[in-house]
Amino acid sequence: MVELLSLTGLRFGWRSDQTLLDIDALALASGERLFLRGPSGCGKSTLLGLIGGVLQPRSGSIHLLGQALEALRPAARDRLRADHIGFVFQQFNLLPYLDARDNVLLPLGFSRRRAAAVGSDPRARADELLRRLNLDADALAGQAAAELSFGQQQRVAVARALIGAPELIVADEPTSALDADNRKAFLDLLAKECARSGTALLFVSHDASLADGFDRVLDLPALNRATAPACC
Repeated sequence: MVELLSLTGLRFGWRSDQTLLDIDALALASGERLFLRGPSGCGKSTLLGLIGGVLQPRSGSIHLLGQALEALRPAARDRLRADHIGFVFQQFNLLPYLDARDNVLLPLGFSRRRAAAVGSDPRARADELLRRLNLDADALAGQAAAELSFGQQQRVAVARALIGAPELIVADEPTSALDADNRKAFLDLLAKECARSGTALLFVSHDASLADGFDRVLDLPALNRATAPACC
């Protein structure tokens, strides 16, 4: 399998006298579905910030598609993230005043690569993604995202992450407010859509019961050699 993401000798701390993350190695292959488990406060969100190039490691290297993030200028890291990573946040981070379709289209305004991948009719592609996620874009047209149900917002967030075929989807605790049945249905849907597009999935959660169906399961505290008090 082709390596998509790799971390080597990664160390990070918010203060010079603190080490929150000390990870010798972590890798993700193209198209792989990886479940990364860890309790609240163990540094999961910090790790995702490093993978996305929002944070810089104190030492070590993060390679995405062969590019060393720490060697890039901030603007280049931003472009790499926008072009190749789709995020599903715990609180979804939709623009509350836009409707479902316009929220899905947002990443195309930040990435020429993803806009080109969509083709000449981005609205049709957004509508197709929403339809596959059991949402009707026409029925929701003009309805602000803030007025959608929790489940609808969740699916809009997934469609937004998937549009333009990024190589990696990062999902940060996106099921924390769902009951067991809805969690399973959502995970099945997310896995199906990632498999359809050949997109790798890095799914981060404290809930080990969600790990079934992933290609690989890793425990962040077991990977992390840091002993300093953790924070997210």
